[in-house]
Amino acid sequence: MKSMLNGAEEARALTCSRPSFFLILDGGLDSGMEEKVLAFDTSSRREWIYSDTEYWKQERDGPLLIQANPESALLSAMLHDWAELHWGGILQSDEHFTVMLQHLRMLRHARMPDSNLGLLRAHEPRALRGLVEGLSDDEQDMLLGPIQSWIWCEWNEGRGDWYQFARQSGISTPPIAAPFVLTENVIRALDSQRVDYSYRGWVRRLRNEKIPALDALDDNFLLQAVGIQVSHAVTLGFVNDEDLWAYLNLFFHHPRRLHDPDNVLTRLLNATDQPAWQRLMQINDLLAKETA
Repeated sequence: MKSMLNGAEEARALTCSRPSFFLILDGGLDSGMEEKVLAFDTSSRREWIYSDTEYWKQERDGPLLIQANPESALLSAMLHDWAELHWGGILQSDEHFTVMLQHLRMLRHARMPDSNLGLLRAHEPRALRGLVEGLSDDEQDMLLGPIQSWIWCEWNEGRGDWYQFARQSGISTPPIAAPFVLTENVIRALDSQRVDYSYRGWVRRLRNEKIPALDALDDNFLLQAVGIQVSHAVTLGFVNDEDLWAYLNLFFHHPRRLHDPDNVLTRLLNATDQPAWQRLMQINDLLAKETA
């Protein structure tokens, strides 16, 4: 079961409710990961999850498992210093370190819908929400195995949303014995999460633009409006994130002009015989001249 937490302090309270906790950190995101961990805590047990696997030569590019107690400075680092870096999450379990290691090693692979094996990065905070939402209750418990709950921060455009993924049943299960199976439903949920993450980021960037007309709109309504405009922008040839953001920024600053088919801005946007970046440059030049 997934729930949204009330910020880092609730995440801290949950983590401190047990005598110890585990961290899972992605070494592939920082070549000096272990050194950064040691700067906060030299006594906590740690091991690279890909060690003693076929990926042992690249073990430091994979996740690192650490067991620490609530007094460790690692907890504050994870909740504050590292939250925006998407390094991983906090795992709660009463099981032994070796049991956790065994389970997470088996989670290095997933069985895809076409029956092929692929690397599973379940510790990626920007994908974990989608992964969980695509699973049935039984599949969620299977993914957790000996883990009672998984806490992570989904950071997006200057703000972090904290989540907890807890077992449906209060009884932990042994480590999985085979690669986790990803169904078509999970793949769709992951795709939806990727889109939702982008849209929420654009909503927050629009808020930072301080556009007066948006003050009366709540985030959910603005999220829907962003989705509608992105769909329209794609039909005009705006496909990469940079161009889509430029389109959204333009539209929400000048909605009335862009609703007028005879306006010069609308005509420039609709000139699909030109590349998107070229149209945006022409529009920016025009707006600059208007305000000069």
